[in-house]
Amino acid sequence: MSLLPSKNKYKLVKLKQKQENILLRWRNEKITRLTSLNKNVVSIAQHKNWLKKIKKNKLNQVFIFYNDNIPIGTSAAVKKENNYFLNYSIDKNYRGKGLAIKMLNLLLKRISKKIKSRFFYAKVLKNNKKSLYILKKIGFYKFNIKNDLIIMKYNLANN
Repeated sequence: MSLLPSKNKYKLVKLKQKQENILLRWRNEKITRLTSLNKNVVSIAQHKNWLKKIKKNKLNQVFIFYNDNIPIGTSAAVKKENNYFLNYSIDKNYRGKGLAIKMLNLLLKRISKKIKSRFFYAKVLKNNKKSLYILKKIGFYKFNIKNDLIIMKYNLANN
């Protein structure tokens, strides 16, 4: 039996307070932690502080990705200094089905209209082959390499 709903109505919805716990659950999932820059389990207090910081800057965009009204992932454009950086994750039960590409394409279309930046960046660990593949597939390219980290870049004018 497939976990995917049959209608495949994909949408991005701005994060609401009632959805914040699902973000923490996705963030602390084992594989997510192993492929993240910060591999530590995030406490509720740390999560709330991060959310507070994110919400403080109205330029940050955080979304929940739905497939037929089932939350299956998250994506965000987070402003750091003068640049926007990508954060994303797909629920472990929905990985390997091409949904990250669908989610990120929706995000890119949405943020290209809202943020005042020409480029969008993603920091990816060198050993995170799946994420590197996904980002290349949607148009990101290698911009810089620092130790175990690859900085990927996307031209928002492509949308």
